[in-house]
Amino acid sequence: MRVSLYTKKGKAAFISLSVILLFVGVPTSNAFKHLDAAFFIMLTGFAVMFFFVLELEVDRVPKGLILIFSGIMFGIYYPDFAFSSVQLDENMKEKINIFKQFCIFASAGAGGSIIAAHADKYSTDNEHKTIQKTVIDRTEEIKTLQKSISNLSSNVKSLQYGGFIILVLLFISIAI
Repeated sequence: MRVSLYTKKGKAAFISLSVILLFVGVPTSNAFKHLDAAFFIMLTGFAVMFFFVLELEVDRVPKGLILIFSGIMFGIYYPDFAFSSVQLDENMKEKINIFKQFCIFASAGAGGSIIAAHADKYSTDNEHKTIQKTVIDRTEEIKTLQKSISNLSSNVKSLQYGGFIILVLLFISIAI
């Protein structure tokens, strides 16, 4: 069964998947000391949530703010909350630090770009030049061009006939 993000069921499925991954999958993996699995589940949950927010059908400014705030939540608060009950080695701490930076930069970049597009649309210094449409009548030039093409075509036909006659004469002179 294929679920589309553009239907109500699809939206519910995507947000449910994100919530299940982040608030069930990560703590369960942590409880069983599968920290790498918890990390990848967290990464997948963030990606699903990120794409869900990008596809939300809301105005640009709220969408941009939601992206920025979700980046702050995932970049600052969620990893500390999710991995607070387990002891982390240096490798996992580095992975989580990279994940935090990824969340902040991806969300701030996307959210900021969406807000900037909205701001550019309504800025006062955006010059819209009015293009005046001018109709230029080139009928006489087209007729002259057609006449020139017709003359050129008749000249080419004359050259073809002349070339054929020269070729026939050449064959006759070779045959004699």
